[in-house]
Amino acid sequence: MAYLAIPSQEPTTMPRPLLLLFVLFFSFPLVAQEPDRMEKMWRIYRDTEASNRKRLEALHEIVSSMRSMDLDSSLTLAKQLRTNAKEFKDTLMIGLGYRDMGLAYLMMRSSEPALACMDTARLYYSVRQDPEFLRDAGALESNVAFALKNMGRMDQAREHYRKSIALHERAKDEEGVVYCYSGMGRIHQIQGHSDSALFYYQKGVDLAEKLDMPNMVGGGYGNMGNVYAETGRIGEAIDMTYRSLAILEKAGEEAGVAACLTTISDLKRTTGDKEEALQLLQRAYRMYEGADYRQGMMTAGSSIGGMLMELDRPDSAVVMLEKALALEREGDVKDLMGRTLLSLGTVYRIVGRAADAEKILKEAITLAQELKDAPSEAAALASLGRVDLELGHADLAVVHCAKGLSIADRITISTERQSNCECLYLAYKSKGEGMKALKFHEVFVEVRDSLTSEKSLKQLTQRDMMYTFGKEQLADSLQFASDLAQLESERTIEALRADQNRNRALANGSWRHTPARWWWCVVLLRSKTPTRTIREGGRHTRDPSTSEPNEPALHFQCAQQHQCIRATQ
Repeated sequence: MAYLAIPSQEPTTMPRPLLLLFVLFFSFPLVAQEPDRMEKMWRIYRDTEASNRKRLEALHEIVSSMRSMDLDSSLTLAKQLRTNAKEFKDTLMIGLGYRDMGLAYLMMRSSEPALACMDTARLYYSVRQDPEFLRDAGALESNVAFALKNMGRMDQAREHYRKSIALHERAKDEEGVVYCYSGMGRIHQIQGHSDSALFYYQKGVDLAEKLDMPNMVGGGYGNMGNVYAETGRIGEAIDMTYRSLAILEKAGEEAGVAACLTTISDLKRTTGDKEEALQLLQRAYRMYEGADYRQGMMTAGSSIGGMLMELDRPDSAVVMLEKALALEREGDVKDLMGRTLLSLGTVYRIVGRAADAEKILKEAITLAQELKDAPSEAAALASLGRVDLELGHADLAVVHCAKGLSIADRITISTERQSNCECLYLAYKSKGEGMKALKFHEVFVEVRDSLTSEKSLKQLTQRDMMYTFGKEQLADSLQFASDLAQLESERTIEALRADQNRNRALANGSWRHTPARWWWCVVLLRSKTPTRTIREGGRHTRDPSTSEPNEPALHFQCAQQHQCIRATQ
């Protein structure tokens, strides 16, 4: 979650906040934390007097627990589960064996083998329609969606999320639906549909609270905090993040705590506490390393690189960003890679590696287009325009930044608008076209002057004190941001979108992009009208599942859904 703080001439090419990927982490049963139970499962599996189904179920639990410790062993045991299930002619367990194999491949970031195993598992689940098979089929669809999300195939991922929800509902498996809501929120967040992302995250939190799933409640609050941060609503972001932290600390979820620390680091950075922000990121990185959680290492490493750049340590920043990008490339984690590409391209330019910067930024633009991530594309174009200027290509800088400004204007994003206007000002100034340069300079100054962090600093200090002196009362005492939101109760959805994008500037460009993502508008109330209108922090918006095609922020491009690895449901 780090950002590149740039002088006034520098485009705001800073990563937007990372998402809390609780959907992935909390999907696995924590059997590894129960060595006695693990030993018990081994005894059952080896007991030839036990029923075949009971022995296979014990082996499945062993496979699930091994995923958190040793992926190679987990894959080997999953293959053994499939073989044994075939010997016993147990259709359900054969499908589960293939699904466990797919999950192991997925954790290894081998998406194609994972999908192949899951396609085979689907054939076995399709033979029956009873709740047991439907539940496993629903989990399978969510696994497929997660793999597709990692591959950047967002439309297909949503389709499988929708199938997963339908199957879980038919099986009356509400826990499975919780994971689906979280996955759907992630997809919409990646594509910049913040109101839709919040809708699904809130639905997941509400259902998780009903089912007493504290890990998913904490994860949901963290994810909502990141969305608020992306849209510049720092008060709400702070509230949600500290709620998440309190819940996850109590639950002893170290990876979740590390994710919260990453978000809090960005909040600290926003208010000028850069050294403290860096220390929080480094602490989170060490926690991920200790847990051998590679995806956390990717996101925290990328954020540390950005923070080092902001602290004027570009050479160290390059090392961390290249390390993070290598991990992301190894795992083909496209939804995280764009953020690192953009940051690295900016750092390359600043340290004088213009050719490398040009190459990496063009890759960032291509990836943003593939993911339909317009804000990231606009930010990358602004950075590429600055590289063009470094190389003496002012005309090309105008082409790139004019395109970036057009995208930013179309989706009304202030941060990327500022970056591209600044680039156009510098390009026209370089070309000696003073009047055109002045036009873009005026817009740049107008947006820049609207940035302020004084209010954010006051809110963050207040919530630090609340957290320190009364964690158990935190949920009741953090009312400030919600009170602010209630003052805007009569605003329409159009005003909401305009405000969300304008407020991106409040986060000093840090929250929207420049490109994105780790494991994280207002409380959504239940629908009250035939159009399923919901009240969001005093504003009215529509349930995205019923939105019309002319509502781009809520429009589902297909009947699509879910993103999570849920090994057992």
